[in-house]
Amino acid sequence: MDQSKRPPTFKERWAASRPTKTVVFWSWLGIGILTMIVGFTWGGWVTGSTARAMAEARGEDAVAKRLAPMCALRFENAADKGQKLQELKERYAALGGRISHLDGISVDFDDWHFNVRPSNTEPLLRLNLEALDEGAMEHRRDEVLDLIRT
Repeated sequence: MDQSKRPPTFKERWAASRPTKTVVFWSWLGIGILTMIVGFTWGGWVTGSTARAMAEARGEDAVAKRLAPMCALRFENAADKGQKLQELKERYAALGGRISHLDGISVDFDDWHFNVRPSNTEPLLRLNLEALDEGAMEHRRDEVLDLIRT
């Protein structure tokens, strides 16, 4: 058999091939689309807005888990609710607390805050107090409760 008449092998045809720009363009485009499909479907890729939403949700969960043991919610009997609120306002305003009267009395410091509001139907004061750590929360809770109880 004559060697010049034999058909070229695959290796020879591959070496001799010169793809056009169109073929190269569509090949790269197809590879890019296939990569994105695999990445978003099985690779765990997310869009920027999804990542932002996930980060915000995790951040809120982390804050809630961190503050949960550092919040105090108490209901205390108080015969003269108005007078107790005034005493709290005077005491903590003198200590530099930022006072708000939106719902009862709220006092804000840099590392802790509390809100005391009266019940409309019972002689009770509701205390909600939060601090940056559990020890500080317990100390401040006891301090505010002592003032309410006396």
